[in-house]
Amino acid sequence: MASKRSPVSVEDKLRRVKVTIDRSLEDRARRRKVEVPIPVEAARGSAPLQGPMSFDQLKSGGFIKQRQKNLFTVRLRCPGGRVPAAWLRAAAEACERYGKGYVHLSFRQSIEVPYVNFRDFAEIRRLTSEAGARVATCGPRVRAPTACSGCEYNPNGLTDTQAMAQLVDREFFGEEYYHKFKISFSGCPIDCARSNEMDLGFQGAAYPVWKEPTCNGCTICSKACQEGAIVPDLKSGKPIFDAARCLYCADCIRACPTESWQAGAVGWNVRVGGRHGRHPHNGPVVARLIPDSMVPGVIRAVLDWYRENGKGKGRTRIGDLLKAPGAMASLLAALEPAVNHHLVRDAGPPEPIAIHRYPAAPPPQARSSAAGPAKSSAPQPSPVRTLDVCGMTCPGPFAEVKAVLDAMQPGERLEVVLDAETLTTLPRSIKEEGHRIIATDRLEGARYRLLIDRGANAGSSES
Repeated sequence: MASKRSPVSVEDKLRRVKVTIDRSLEDRARRRKVEVPIPVEAARGSAPLQGPMSFDQLKSGGFIKQRQKNLFTVRLRCPGGRVPAAWLRAAAEACERYGKGYVHLSFRQSIEVPYVNFRDFAEIRRLTSEAGARVATCGPRVRAPTACSGCEYNPNGLTDTQAMAQLVDREFFGEEYYHKFKISFSGCPIDCARSNEMDLGFQGAAYPVWKEPTCNGCTICSKACQEGAIVPDLKSGKPIFDAARCLYCADCIRACPTESWQAGAVGWNVRVGGRHGRHPHNGPVVARLIPDSMVPGVIRAVLDWYRENGKGKGRTRIGDLLKAPGAMASLLAALEPAVNHHLVRDAGPPEPIAIHRYPAAPPPQARSSAAGPAKSSAPQPSPVRTLDVCGMTCPGPFAEVKAVLDAMQPGERLEVVLDAETLTTLPRSIKEEGHRIIATDRLEGARYRLLIDRGANAGSSES
């Protein structure tokens, strides 16, 4: 006679269940190996990977696992979004033979061929390489740079974005760091390449200089300026310039019929530490109007700083590192030899961009069509300790929380009070350590509360 199993409590169920948000179940996939018929590109300077590979390794090499069994998306490397006709023909043939007859253009200007069986990797590689195209990279590496068309044929372009994109692809692509590292080039302040939301962004700029002798006071420049940086003198019509309002767009230079407005300097404004996604951040300008010749040195200085200052901090973007006290000053000191007088000495850390602000009440259709979560009257275990990390900057909150959790017993609970800035990063780090977040509550004064269940195997790695 089979013995009766004792009932399992909700607490035990919650402790046993491991849920991943990723619908392709990548946590489980990391432990699987796939025998692929071709070598896959590794980090820059490393030998290609061969033999059985995990999905993570394949993804880092540009072969991205889909939801569907045995199927992958193959991403082609398209620096600056410039794609020769031969690459297009190869991609078209690849998707018709081995995919579903279409390609996807990623937001970072890459061509992707979805629905490719891993057994067809060799043929995909042959088709694309014969056309001169290469498979891209993902993972914690310097990604293929993005860029607008720049000054080559775009009327607004001030700088040669495509030349710089090719330079980055040639000299820095694939270098491995602690997280993804994205670089972009915009040819003007319209900033189509979103340089402000990149780990390292370059924006073309021209500083206008006015030459009075040739000015006839026509006021055209003041009408062309959309920022209010130029207003006409009420008597002479000649321009009054407010440099603090200027975007360096060169509209006044292009509009002036007497060429009284000219470019005093043309170059790149440099931003560091931005990102987009769920919790975007605006990268601060750390250097102004640097010439093309300084771009490689700036990239190398920033990457070297990232490599040194990211040690021991896990999977962390450079923007998160720059929020720590003294971090921005340290980066500026590392940049100064590369940019000299172009340095912006008072640059602050990256700042969050609020994009998810919704009413607290559920929408009407949700209220009318579905019931809310059941509310239990059963007593809940109390936290053994409360920790307040409000006002601390990254990586301080994580270090404090980790130290407390490491000293606790599995199943014990920790209450953490934190601010909105820390809420964007801390929960992910806690989950990666093997702990579980029971609840997230909003408190008064833009503060939040996390209730954390100390994991049984926290900190241990899976083979």
